[in-house]
This record gives sequence, structure tokens and C-alpha cells, in this order.
Amino acid sequence: MAAATLQLPVRAPRWTLSYKGVNITAKIDPEVISVTYIDRVAGGTPEVEVELQDAAKRWQGPWYPIKGDEITLSIGYVGESSIVAGDFEIDDLELKGPPDVLKMRALAAGIRPALRTPNTVGYEKQTLLQVATAIATKYGYTVVGVPNAINVQFSRQTQKQETDLAFLRRLANEHNYDFSVRTSSPGGATTKQLVFYSRPQLEARAAIATIHRANVTKFGFRDKTHHIYKQAICTYLDPNTKKQITQTVAADPPVPTGDTLKLRERVDNGQSALLKAQGALHTANMLQTRCTIAGPGSILYRAGAIVNLSGWGTFDGRYLIETAHHKLARDAGYSTEIDGRRVQ
Repeated sequence: MAAATLQLPVRAPRWTLSYKGVNITAKIDPEVISVTYIDRVAGGTPEVEVELQDAAKRWQGPWYPIKGDEITLSIGYVGESSIVAGDFEIDDLELKGPPDVLKMRALAAGIRPALRTPNTVGYEKQTLLQVATAIATKYGYTVVGVPNAINVQFSRQTQKQETDLAFLRRLANEHNYDFSVRTSSPGGATTKQLVFYSRPQLEARAAIATIHRANVTKFGFRDKTHHIYKQAICTYLDPNTKKQITQTVAADPPVPTGDTLKLRERVDNGQSALLKAQGALHTANMLQTRCTIAGPGSILYRAGAIVNLSGWGTFDGRYLIETAHHKLARDAGYSTEIDGRRVQ
């Protein structure tokens, strides 16, 4: 008698796209080449891309999307949980051919031109939380995640011909924070948030999975020593008190060789100098070892998550996912590619 063969269920990828609140998945499915969700932890905003074949010329005619219209995308597998990407606004349209293909790109809803317009503003005697709240309130956002425990007060911060997003990110990075812009509409109620996080706290979180070399389709690593520092020193001579403020921080984990990163910037007190030294050192050293890993699609791999990598010898360890590309293509199924940096 022949041995029984174990039949494992085949996971079927699925996606759902809504346009201005209407589910159009079934209507456009024959024309969709691929849908992609790009999830970023910092340094940019999440994106959605939809690629459509347009032999009938409908997408360059009566179906041509209107910039600013809202779309919502989810990606996953049939019968399983999905990634709900949130609310996005159409920002860029590109037509190429032959054959005729329209690519539609959308940014997280709420990232309007005003947020990307250079401004000059002075903030007097305010904390990071107060500055962030002032900017967020202009656009109907709430601020989440800025802890009061180290929310140092600035005597003055000047936004000089910077966009509100660039200014706020610079201020956050200087003090070892970053943030992302998130907009969603659970149950029809729109939630708009500037989500701040402490870089060290984010990197200390538990890993959500282990990625083994045998289970990936493509990988790449980069390890560098240039502009990696063993310590940072922030020094400022207060012109009013004639007192020098100095703070020194060492790299953690230690860097056996490397230069000293020297900062000569205006600070209000020792706490501000310490945070700036920590922020600058972290910004430089966190780029020491980076990876790109691609494999079968998984909703586990989200920007900001920690994964363990195994099977690459020296490059094994804990990595923070900075960007995750979730793509569902007609000819290749569901795949996920992550860009990350080693955190331990």
C-alpha cells in the first residue's frame, strides 16, 4: 500500500482596494498588474502604489484618477489577517507604454502641500512636545509618544525656510527621537497622529520573528567603518554666563576603533547637550551594518519591528526594519522585501 501524502493547504494571496470609500477590487482586478504597500518607520511617509494595464484606455480617459482622492489598501492571505495600510491620497500618476500601463502612487492621507511648504517660525521657551503639538494642531493631528520625562525646554528654536515636516524631524533627531505620520479611519472615524518614538526604546523591543537564510529569495548586507564613532562630545560656551557646557557619551555597544564626533552647537543646559550628543552619535553609528532581505510575503514584517537574522555568520543578529515593501504581483504572488539596520 502506498504511503499517504500529506497535502498542505496552499495560501492564496489577496488584496482589497477602496476608492473614496467604495470597494473597487472586483471591478479593477483584471487590469491590476501589482499593488504595493511601502511601510516606513522614519525619514519619509508610507506609500501605496497600484500598477494597472490600460489596453482599453479607460485609465487615461473616463477612469483617470483625481489627485487628492483617497484610497485604502489591504494585503494578506485568504482566511488570515491582513495588513490594513490606512488612508492614502493620490499624489502622483505616471503613464507609460507600449503596452499602456498607468502607475498610481499615493501618500499617507494628511501629508498635504502645506506640510511640505517651507516656513520661517521662531519658538520661544517651548518644549519638544509643545513645538510638535503646535505644528500638529495646524493640520488636525494629535501627538503621541513624546515622554515628558526628558522633554527638555528650549529657550529658542528657529525654523528657517524649512518645511514643517523637515523642521520637526530635525528637532526630533537631534534629541534621539523620530516620528511617523499615520492616518486611519477605523469604523469611519478618522484618526490623524504624529507618532513619536525614542530610538533606543524602539531598538530594545523583543524580536517578532527569526528569518533564516534558507527561507529568503534575495539578500544583501553592508558593513562600514567610515563615520562610525567611539564617542561624541557636545560643547557650547554660553555667551551670557561665560560658562562652558560639555557632555560626553560613549557608543553603546562600544566601538573598538573610531574617531570622536565633536559637536559645537547652541544648547540651553547640560540635559540638552547630553541629548544632542546621544542623538548625533546614534544617528551616525546606527548606519554601521545594514541589510536587504526579500522572501515570501508576511504581514509580520512591519516598519519598526525587530527581527533576528540567522544563517549569515558575522551578519547574524537583531535588526530593526526601517522599510518594508509588501507587493502582490499578478506574475509573482505576494512578496515582502525589508531594509533594516543592526541594533545589537
